[in-house]
Amino acid sequence: MTTNVYLIVGVDFLADEALDELRSRLHSDSLSEAFFDPDDPVHEIIGALTTASLLGGIRLVVVRGADGLKKDAVERLTSYISDPAPDSVLVLLAEGRSKLEAIVKMHGEIVTLEAPKGRSLAGWIRRRGDQVGLKVDDRAAWALIDSVGDELRDLDAALQQLATGLGAGTKIGPNEVRRAFPRLADERIYVFTDAVGERRIDASMAA
Repeated sequence: MTTNVYLIVGVDFLADEALDELRSRLHSDSLSEAFFDPDDPVHEIIGALTTASLLGGIRLVVVRGADGLKKDAVERLTSYISDPAPDSVLVLLAEGRSKLEAIVKMHGEIVTLEAPKGRSLAGWIRRRGDQVGLKVDDRAAWALIDSVGDELRDLDAALQQLATGLGAGTKIGPNEVRRAFPRLADERIYVFTDAVGERRIDASMAA
């Protein structure tokens, strides 16, 4: 273990994966974990951090939405991060800038996760396909984005569905994607045509 404090910045899907990797690295027990939201009382967060795990080992305390913490919570956590408990690991998850960034940089580690977009997103889909045993070509990747959207969690679920339905080692092209997700693709077309018909330019461009 290199630090007792982490700030993970990125979309929730990537942040959750990074949290899983950290959990594996720390060999932490799920029964010793505690999760908090930004509106939870800060004294409960501090209490979880300063209370030793009944099972021994590392106590993992995760605060989601750390970019939404209020002033009092930021001040209390700033003080804690300056001198963290030795047997606890604080993980702050944020999608944007956090007021705790400076103090974490001094005493912990910041992990920034950039969500892939455009061509890099298509590459991410191909690599993700490899991980689940699928051979996804470039046209299939774009077809999947068109059918399912660009949310990483949705795309990952779609690849898992294709792997389950078609089996490992299957070559995936645009036809396989459209057969598996025809309803989603059709819905996107209807959203586009409806927006054009109603002269909602922003909505039609987004679709």
